[in-house]
Amino acid sequence: HGLRELDARSNRLGCAGAVALLALPSLRTLGLFDNPAVGRSADEGATLAGGLHGASAELQSLDLGACGLDDARTIDTIGVALRDGALPELACLELFGNGTSGGEAEGAVWREALTRLREARVGLDIAWKGPTDAENGHSHEDPSPGGLDSDDDDAPPDLA
Repeated sequence: HGLRELDARSNRLGCAGAVALLALPSLRTLGLFDNPAVGRSADEGATLAGGLHGASAELQSLDLGACGLDDARTIDTIGVALRDGALPELACLELFGNGTSGGEAEGAVWREALTRLREARVGLDIAWKGPTDAENGHSHEDPSPGGLDSDDDDAPPDLA
């Protein structure tokens, strides 16, 4: 059995702490929101992405929101790890509060990386708002039915 859910938000964790928590066996939900030191550099982002390969194979939900993952290389590296089979049971990846410090150019890189990831991991719900999306109230999430990534701002979400 073991620990199934852990909310470690706002705990001043760094990258090494996040990787250690990812490796907890039988963990299904891990919340790391608001631990900005987790990804404060591209090197730490690469370490975090590498840690995804050693993470609990049972992990279904991972919240990396506001974890300092602002370098576009970080989201690319995380995307490669997930496309290569890390976290095979992952159904929900939250990334709000990351990738917004570099303006629209950085946001475009994030959108491209997340598009590649969505294409490779169909069914993975990715929650993220880009730099201009946050200002306009738009959200870029899984474009599958029920997702919020829609060009039709007047259409209600599909609740089926």
